[in-house]
Order: sequence, then structure tokens, then C-alpha cells
Amino acid sequence: MILLNENGTVEWDEDIDYMETQLQKISTFASGLNMPVIIGEYGAMDKDNGLDRETYLNALNRTAELYNIVTAYWDNGYDGPNGFALFDRTTNTQTEAGEALITVILGQ
Repeated sequence: MILLNENGTVEWDEDIDYMETQLQKISTFASGLNMPVIIGEYGAMDKDNGLDRETYLNALNRTAELYNIVTAYWDNGYDGPNGFALFDRTTNTQTEAGEALITVILGQ
């Protein structure tokens, strides 16, 4: 499934069932080994698709919470087309997109 990245689509297909199935498998496997699970460096690329990014991040983070999986968003520091930035590293402030995305990630 390639989406919301450089080579992928602009939209998220909202396949929450697939996402939940995959995270459940990971959680079950890790629980059997008494290991925590962290999803690191995930994100959704800016392709002038703010709503799709928000929907995807919300679905991933809410589903991860169900299985006690911790997430860590990838912020490449670039705020613009094909960027992932939540924070402007020169001004130490949230980017325009970052304000909405951080709210979604935190489930607020």
C-alpha cells in the first residue's frame, strides 16, 4: 500500500479495516514476546491534500491507541510541496499544516 508519499497517491483510500488488521497482527506478535511496539517515521506527504492527511493520521493514531502502539511522526523539516514538517525549525513554531496535524495526532 503506497499512498500519501512521493510515489503514491494524493488521497488516502480510507481502508481502516486493513490498517486495523495489520496493527492487530503486530500487536499480537509483540505481546507474545512481551515487547512494546513503536511505529516510527510515519507520515503523510503534503500534496495540497490537508484533509486526506488529517484523516489518515487520525485513523492511524486512533487505531494504534487501541493496540497500545506508540507512534512517532516523521518531520523532515520541509514545509511545502512534498514536505512533512510540523515545525519550522528556524522560528521554532508550528507550521500552518502542523497546527492541524498535531491536533489530529494527539486526538484533540
